[in-house]
Amino acid sequence: MKLIPEDVPVTLDYNSLRQLDLNLLLALDILVKEASVTQAAEKLNMSQSSMSHALKRLRSVLNDPILIRTSQRHMEVTPYAREISFKVRQVLTDIQETLLAKNTFNPETAQEDFRIATNDYVEATLTVNLLRVLTQQAPNIRIRIDGIRKDAVPAALDDNSLDLFIGADLELKRWHLKEDLYQEKKPEIQSRLARQAYRKQIALWIDRQRQKSFIHYAGQRSIPGRPKGKK
Repeated sequence: MKLIPEDVPVTLDYNSLRQLDLNLLLALDILVKEASVTQAAEKLNMSQSSMSHALKRLRSVLNDPILIRTSQRHMEVTPYAREISFKVRQVLTDIQETLLAKNTFNPETAQEDFRIATNDYVEATLTVNLLRVLTQQAPNIRIRIDGIRKDAVPAALDDNSLDLFIGADLELKRWHLKEDLYQEKKPEIQSRLARQAYRKQIALWIDRQRQKSFIHYAGQRSIPGRPKGKK
């Protein structure tokens, strides 16, 4: 599909476009392919009278016969209909791929980079379990943890430089999706020294996983290995 840049103005003639609908485009595509009203109707599970009515509408909208009878049993596609049929087929293909196709995410085979922003505490709490799950269920998924200011998160989500934020007290826009991850009770690790020791244990465990290179930290917290770059 040819993508039109957002900054390029596009003018649509809505009045003219209202004369067409998807069913007419389907009818045009199959009429050109079959060169027969009867066979085209069978292909689309329509009555012959309905297909004849669609052909009549197409002739009126496009100001072209579309099909010309050359004998009692045979019809021929006009040069104009043949010429535009390729573009019509592309339009139908684009509609199918854009609106109807559903991409199924399979963690076992997916090869993706996900960028997450969070604070040190959440990182230390969730990282170990996250890596274990990725190792078992999504071996080709890589996580990049970015240190980013909280006030910059909404814009980063909007421009796709960030996939997920884990934290609290973030002012989101109405189009951002939000879900409660967990509720935290009184922390079991109270002292600063205990938290530092706990994070050190986690860092050592992560370092032992570096050869699998499942996770990459931005900034000064890079883990040795073979992290993939951003897409």
